[in-house]
Amino acid sequence: MNGLPITIRYAIKILIFLSLTAGHSISASELARLTRIPPSQVAKVLHVLRWGGLTRSRRGLHGGYELRMSPEEIHVEQVMKLFLPVGEEKQANAADDPFLQIWTETEARSQQEWKQLTIAELSRRMPEHAADWDKLPASEHS
Repeated sequence: MNGLPITIRYAIKILIFLSLTAGHSISASELARLTRIPPSQVAKVLHVLRWGGLTRSRRGLHGGYELRMSPEEIHVEQVMKLFLPVGEEKQANAADDPFLQIWTETEARSQQEWKQLTIAELSRRMPEHAADWDKLPASEHS
């Protein structure tokens, strides 16, 4: 994922961690600690994810953030669209530019893969040692 902007990588990582908390709310500060993402960036990303309908927040003693839908329903492409600027139409004609033609074809294939890849699939691929689950409050990883 190194080619993706850092904000998208942060968003995907946050969504993966939220999917692994099995529907329990988790605070922004805990997400920052667990994901090792700066707290200010976690706050910004959570704001966009909530605005985009992928997460929701709860106030109160057991408040925090959680997924709005199942991880199987959240596709990486949805996340990317929230954080990428709307692209301008390409000025050059692909028929006259072989590099642009190959680039366009490659981009289309990548978009198809992003449409199919879900947060659930990424969560299944996450190594067990990547999360400090022993440091999560007991109610958040039962």
